[in-house]
Amino acid sequence: MSNNVFGILLADLIADINKETALLREVFIREKSALTAIDPIDKLIASSSLGSIIAKIYTKSEDVFLKIAKKIDEDVPSGENWHSDLLRQMKIETNDRPQFLSDDAFLLFDELRRFRHVERNSYASDIAAEKIPEKVEITLNSIVLLNRDFQEFSSLFFDQTGKPKQGIKL
Repeated sequence: MSNNVFGILLADLIADINKETALLREVFIREKSALTAIDPIDKLIASSSLGSIIAKIYTKSEDVFLKIAKKIDEDVPSGENWHSDLLRQMKIETNDRPQFLSDDAFLLFDELRRFRHVERNSYASDIAAEKIPEKVEITLNSIVLLNRDFQEFSSLFFDQTGKPKQGIKL
């Protein structure tokens, strides 16, 4: 992979996340009233669909973090807590790259990581419909911060041609 292709790959992943986030926003507008409906099936459908989209957005974001860990850090966490370790790794500046996630973005993504774990490992009926609006808000805010942090990272790490400023071979 040439040096500037990696920056393009990250930008494309971020663009995909932004598309999915726009979809989340639209589905939330449509399904918001169902989250408080009397009909338990309406609640279940709304909370399941929104919870699934939130989990997918987090997973796609984690893909960005994994690519940075693999390609730049050459160090991907392992073990039982690798997901949280990966997030912590992204908020730390290394010798090879600037900090990727700001502290405020880290906190939101850590909340989404925990939610994704619940969403993946629960029955659909276990996802509390009343908590979904909060999780949607956290997701929307986290992606705003992800875009900001990605721009900051890119300006510090890549030159105008898309190659790493620090001379790292990717």
